[in-house]
Amino acid sequence: MVEQDMLWQANLRSTYMDHLLNLLSLADRLGHEATSPEALLNAFLPRLLTANVGIVEAVVYRLGTTALSPWASVGTQAAPEPKPLMGLATTGLPTTGSSHTGPSIYEQALASDAPIHDGQTLIVPLRVQNTALGILTLAYAEASALTDQNDQIVGALAQHLALHLVQKLTKDLLDKQHAATMALNASDSVVDVAKALKGAFGINNSCFTLYVLRWVHQDIDSLHKLEIGKETHYTPIAAFDYTALKAWHKQWVNLTDAVWYRHQAISDVNDIMRKTMIPAQADSAYILPLRYGHQILAVAVCSSDRALALTTSERTILQGLAEKAAIVLRQLLWDAHQAMPHEDEDLALQLKRMQDIAEYSKDVQSATKARNIMKSTLATLFRLLDVQYATICLFNHHNYKLELRAERYFEAITLDANEAITPETHTLASDAWTQQMMCKVDDLQQAPNIAHPQHHNLAKIMATPIQGRTGYNGVLEVGSTKAGAFSKSDITLLHQVANQLGIALANVASLEMSARRATIKSLANDIKSRIQRQTDMEGLMQVTVEELTKALNAQTGRIRLNVEQSTIKQEDA
Repeated sequence: MVEQDMLWQANLRSTYMDHLLNLLSLADRLGHEATSPEALLNAFLPRLLTANVGIVEAVVYRLGTTALSPWASVGTQAAPEPKPLMGLATTGLPTTGSSHTGPSIYEQALASDAPIHDGQTLIVPLRVQNTALGILTLAYAEASALTDQNDQIVGALAQHLALHLVQKLTKDLLDKQHAATMALNASDSVVDVAKALKGAFGINNSCFTLYVLRWVHQDIDSLHKLEIGKETHYTPIAAFDYTALKAWHKQWVNLTDAVWYRHQAISDVNDIMRKTMIPAQADSAYILPLRYGHQILAVAVCSSDRALALTTSERTILQGLAEKAAIVLRQLLWDAHQAMPHEDEDLALQLKRMQDIAEYSKDVQSATKARNIMKSTLATLFRLLDVQYATICLFNHHNYKLELRAERYFEAITLDANEAITPETHTLASDAWTQQMMCKVDDLQQAPNIAHPQHHNLAKIMATPIQGRTGYNGVLEVGSTKAGAFSKSDITLLHQVANQLGIALANVASLEMSARRATIKSLANDIKSRIQRQTDMEGLMQVTVEELTKALNAQTGRIRLNVEQSTIKQEDA
């Protein structure tokens, strides 16, 4: 009798494992075939019901700002309703400020790693590490079907399904990001930038609006609302408190993004911003600044009368896209506000200089290497200004020092230098960096306290900061052997070259970051593909450590696997 019972238990475990493996295999296959999270769910849920005759209804809800919104369902008599969030203080997720005193059973499931029973319904969290994606609910014909073994099967399946859903969400947004980046590269106007962003911000059928801030020097001049629909509307917002706007800008210039929803207890969105940028009927909004240096050039707002759902990885991708959009927008706004010739200068000469600046801009914006950009910049300065000395100094984010990267003195050109810039060696460049403003000396021989490597050979020098994507990232300095002060036109031209240089270097940094991300993604896919082909633990460990060692350019690699309480399994490569 005991032997029969043991045999029955062994057969039951074998059947349980076979059933689980079949479901996991099905999720894997559909996960690779599906083109979107919705396609995956719509293909998988009907098969789940077919494979489990006891299940009569299956619904997947996605976690949003104010509710769990239906994502996909099968077997339901009517369309599932959203599940409002009552309060998730214990999970770190949003709290709506509802009059209810505690979280609903669905929110309890989100906060738990184990399935929860609600009558004849099983509620299982969809979670990938610390990212709560939503919940899976399964309604059974009989309550007796809700066994511990069944809970384990569904729990393991939910974890596997959540992983595939996150991968699909990320891939879908990366595809949109690529398309938007191509559109941004071809943008000729602010409207083109808005259209490119709208294509990537397809969040829950939300309404997309771009608010553009116009700057005059260091002051906000005006605020414009750009709506993209069947018709494009670009209208200034006249009735606006610019003192409050400046205060908001000071607060937001260091923020990456924000999610707003009704009854939010604490928010970075103040009243003036909410009333101006978020529609009155909106339930939730995602707000993303387009920042260049210390200025917000525009604010992208996605608002909806429903809950918005965004994972951390999705927000990170959108933030990267905003960086690229800010670079393009900075270039467009610079073109629109190019300085006109000064009255005291020769008009023909000034127009020629403006044409040369436009050609320089086109040249460096198409460059893909920082070295080529700096070489072109030095040549342009010597061609447009009566100077015999020019240097490009960039901030090193690894050692936090300003370093000379490129230098030209008469015909002698030095590229790829790494000389530290200090007040003792380059006083004016150091002052321009620390003060973040243009500095000049019109008679260097009368300024013995100004240190410079060519102090005895130059008559005058001036330096101006280079504004990059995330702030000032360097200094551009020129010097001349000719006596006499620099003209207004000289100063304006140096500013223009510095602006174009900053934009071009930001573009290259963005391209290099995209290339690194693509390489990492490709390596991850290769490693995943090799791992999935392994049939045993030894092979899986060996492939993993070999591929990671190769990808990280490491000499050795090691995996330490905790198999049992006192047993450590080790694999070296």
